[in-house]
Parts: sequence; C-alpha cells; structure tokens
Amino acid sequence: MIGASGATAVSVSSDGKKFAAGFSDGKIIVGPVDGNGKLTQLAGHSATIRALQFSPNEDRLVSSSTDHSIRIWNLEKADAQVVCLPALVDGIAVNGDGTVALASEDGKVSLFNIDSPGIKTTFSQDHRAAYAVIFSNDGALLASAGKDDSIFIRRVSDGGLINKIATGHSDLGSISFSPDSTRIASASVPGPVEVWSTYSSSPRTEIRVPSEKRWAVRFSSNGKLLAVASWDGTVRLFDGDTYRYLATIDGNDHWLNDLAFAAGSARLVTADQSGAVRVWDTAAPRSMFFTLQDDDEETLSGRYSPDGTKFASGGRTSFARLYDVDQDGSFHRVCSVRHDAEVRSIAFSPDSRQVLSVGDREGVADNVVKLWDSTDCRSIRDFPVGPDEVYAVAYSPSGKDIAWAHRSGQIELAKLDGEWRPLSLPNLHRDTVFKLEFSPDGKLLASAGRDRRVIIWDVEQHKMSRDLSGAHQQRVTTVRFSPDGRLVASGGPEDHIFIWDLTTQNPLTKTLDAAGGSNELAFNQDGSVLAVGSDSRHISQWSVPSWEKIFQLNALVGVRSVFGFHPKRGDLAFDGENGLIRILPKRAGPAAPSRSSAVLDGLDVHFDRGAPTPEPDVAIRSPANACSAAGSSASN
Repeated sequence: MIGASGATAVSVSSDGKKFAAGFSDGKIIVGPVDGNGKLTQLAGHSATIRALQFSPNEDRLVSSSTDHSIRIWNLEKADAQVVCLPALVDGIAVNGDGTVALASEDGKVSLFNIDSPGIKTTFSQDHRAAYAVIFSNDGALLASAGKDDSIFIRRVSDGGLINKIATGHSDLGSISFSPDSTRIASASVPGPVEVWSTYSSSPRTEIRVPSEKRWAVRFSSNGKLLAVASWDGTVRLFDGDTYRYLATIDGNDHWLNDLAFAAGSARLVTADQSGAVRVWDTAAPRSMFFTLQDDDEETLSGRYSPDGTKFASGGRTSFARLYDVDQDGSFHRVCSVRHDAEVRSIAFSPDSRQVLSVGDREGVADNVVKLWDSTDCRSIRDFPVGPDEVYAVAYSPSGKDIAWAHRSGQIELAKLDGEWRPLSLPNLHRDTVFKLEFSPDGKLLASAGRDRRVIIWDVEQHKMSRDLSGAHQQRVTTVRFSPDGRLVASGGPEDHIFIWDLTTQNPLTKTLDAAGGSNELAFNQDGSVLAVGSDSRHISQWSVPSWEKIFQLNALVGVRSVFGFHPKRGDLAFDGENGLIRILPKRAGPAAPSRSSAVLDGLDVHFDRGAPTPEPDVAIRSPANACSAAGSSASN
C-alpha cells in the first residue's frame, strides 16, 4: 500500500491480524495484515503521526501527532477521545492491563489508563527529551530512552527504578525488550545498535550495522528475530539469540521510519518515507546476494561474457580478474592480468574467448591495451596506444574491430586481423571520453564524455552518425545500447537519464528522473529492464518501455554500482560498498515484475498495492483538533 504522504509509524495488533499505519498528513489507515479485507481511515489529526499502538484486545488504537494531541480511537464504535498535552509525544506503549505510557519531548514519561485518559503518573527526572517507551512482554517493566545516553527501566507496579543503563550514545530513538524481558536492544540516531542485560549495564553486545543515520530496532514477539531498520531503506535481520546476521530486506523506496513484527516472527510490517506500507514474509530469510570477497578496493569495471560462463572485473588494485560463473551464479576465481595502473575498462569478444582490458597511466610512453585469453589469462597481444591515458575500451560484436578512447577525447578504431593500423575518428570530443559502446550489430559506436556530449559514430564510414548532445548539463559517464539497437540510454551525475530513439528524427524520447545521477547503466538481455547505478549508492531498475521504476536497492552498493545482467540467468552484477562485487539473484516472476510479485532477499512482499491508497471502506473521524501547548485535558 502506498499513501500520498510519508508513512511515519506502524503498529500490529497482538493477535497479528491487523496493522495500523500513520502518515505525515495526519491520516491513519487500519487494515488486515494479509491484505484481504477492508481498510479503515482514521481522520482527525491535523499533522504528522509520531506514534501509534493497539490496545490489548485490538478494539482501540492510541495515536500521537505533532498537533499536540493524543487520540484514543474506538475501532468498533467509530469514535475517538482526544487528550491534549503540552509537549509533543514521540513514543507510545500500551500494556496488557490497559496502561498507556507516553514519551514526550519535554523529557517526561507519563502514564494513564486507556479507559480513563487522564494523566495518572509522570516520571520527569529521567530524560532531556524522551523519544521511546516500551513495556516488557509480561507487563512488569517499563523502559524509556531519549536524547541523553541513558535507558531507564522501572517496575510498573510502583514506578521504582530498577536499572539505569548508560549507553554512552546520545539520541536513543528506539528500544525493544526481548520476549523474556532479560535483554533490551537500543539504537541511537547515528548508531550503533546494542543489546544490554535488563538488570545491569553489561554484558553488552553490539550488532554490526553500517554507519547510517537513524535506526529502529525490534525483537519479534517469539524472540527468533531481531530487526534493525534504517534510513538507508533497509531492514537487517539477525538471530534473536546469537545476533548472527541472517539477511537484508531491501527494496524500500526511501528511508524507513518504523517497523513492527506480526505473527511471532513470520511477518514484518515497514513504514517508508515514500508512503509505502509493506508486509514482508520472513519465514525463510536468506542472503540477498552472492558476494565476492577477494577484493577490498573499489571495483571500477566488470562484464559478464556473452555466453554467461565468465565474469571479468578490474579496479584500483591494478589487476584485471577473471572468474568462472557456475550454474547457480556463483563466481570462482581463475586468474588475473596485471596492469600498470587501475583497470578502468573491460570488454569480452563476442565468442567469449578473449578479453580486452586497459589500466594505463598518463605520461607512460608504452601504454597498452591488453588482449588476453579468457580461459587462463594468457597474453595474446598488447596494443600500444601512446602516452595519453585510455579510459574506455570496447570489442565489436562482429569480432573484427576494437575501439578505445583517450583522456584527451580522441577515439581510435583498429582491425584485429592483419597489421596493427589504428585509425583516429574525427576529434569531436574536447575532453575525456568515459565510455564506449558498440551497437548490437557492430555498425555504430556510442561515446560519452566529460564535454557533456553523446555521439553516435558510423563504424564503417569513420564519421559521426548522430549527435545526441544538448540534453546533458554535466559530464556524461555512461552510455548503453538496448539489445535491439533502437534505444540509447545515457547518464551522469545530474538527476536525469536520457533515453534516445535512434529510429526517429527527434531521438530524445524520454527523460527519467533518477535522483543521485548515474555512474553506470545496463539493459537486461531482452531489453525489458534498464538498471541504473547511482552516485548516491543505490541501484534502481526501470521497466521498458513504460519507464516506471520497479525496484530500488540500497544495501551494500558501491559508487560504480551496476556492471551488467547475466545474459541467461538475469542476475545483476554490481559493485559493493567496500569494493566487493555482489550479484543479486534474479527475482521470481517476469523480467519486469510489479512490486507485489518481487522476491527480495528470500522475503515475499505480499501486501503492497503499488498505487495510491484507495478510498477506505470505512472512515472514522474524531473531533476537530482543539489542542494547544498550554495544558492537559481530555474531551469526547
């Protein structure tokens, strides 16, 4: 389900059957977790929903908003009570006996009964600002955390303080009790995520998560899983007892604001800043990626062989590496070829038997493009290309021509049969050419440069065929032909990707809004999907020809990102954030699935309508907001 505004909070009923989601426009949606049944919209809040929780018997819902109101919704009687408070409430918890706890930004933790919504108890000495509050599963303990570095744990029966955990980290935005109440997990805004003993400040276990702003942490109700959600758009799943990493849920459009488990640990509900509320099946979490771990520096180039049995890569280590690709898509290192500098570009011959690679330095008189055997890395031939750095190489699908481009912008072609006689194309680029790409029939060559130009060359005539310049306002770092040769996609650091149709008089046919720009592009084998690797360290996939974004990947993505799809399996190879190459296994369903059929990390998204939120079947409206920051009251 995708709303018109950001999804800011989510809760699941204790029986695991209902969810509630709050949005930045003040709306709340209540519906069945399995997606089969009516939706109810709760209207009355006038500003962003900060927190919400179901009552123990699931017939009521407590919500807070930046409009300074607390609302207690009766989901059966279709009415609501309003409680006004002087400070914003960031956290809500509801105990099994109906006690409601509120964490507010004035530092207070307040208690009242859901049947009698007047504040009964206040703990005001704990926090500079209280962000999170929770009850233990047995209802005996109450924990709170906030802007300071401390977690306060109290007895519910008399409010007595039983432990103060000094975490050493400020801005504790999320805490969660283990099901047996013996441990408590905490997450600070900048990280880390840690698990503490409830009754002492040690032992402490730190959950290894990448450095990223804002985390939310939850134990599942059966204790099998610990989930950590982040503003990088991911949820990382860990074993609830050993904290062993299990899997990463990725595919959310934007940062995650909240999450909640349902049905023990079988389902997980997430609230996304894009407005999406998704339910994930976590019954069998498995790794999302095949990971190549023999290179911890940035990978700059990579290609599958046309027959899919090989993969070649190069990067800052000055080696071109060759891998065998087995039936399940795993890589096995075969051999490597040394260059004098970082390997910027790699290309396979059309019969997959040979590889071109370049890793040359400016000012070196004997810079070469290397041609080597794809079975054992044996050198076949070194092509001298002069002192000017070479940034890109390409191998023609005809198997007869190769092309390379210099830092100066000069592009050269050469025949592989016969004497080595390079031919220079007209010097139309005035600066570095970053990428070369032959058309599928080998008749055209596309070049992309720092001078913001995209040029299509006639290979046989050695002249410009089409000038696609004018659209890009910044350098062009990537250009790719579609498999049928009809389309050309180009991109760079600006937030647009341009799609050109070479069969039309006006070739610019589509502009994609791709935040973060693009370092690399790749079409899949049948041309139905375009993958975009972003400067912002995410990968998006777009359906062709509708040009709708169908998928976004945020976890473990490097700067160079996408290298290409496996020609038969459809797996996408991309750069990891530490230079490691990762391969995302092909998802179930068609090549361009809707979100509802996507399988990510072994987790099925079984409730995501992929469209604006439909009109609710039932609408419950509470009294208009009459709260101010002046005092506390209750009204019907």
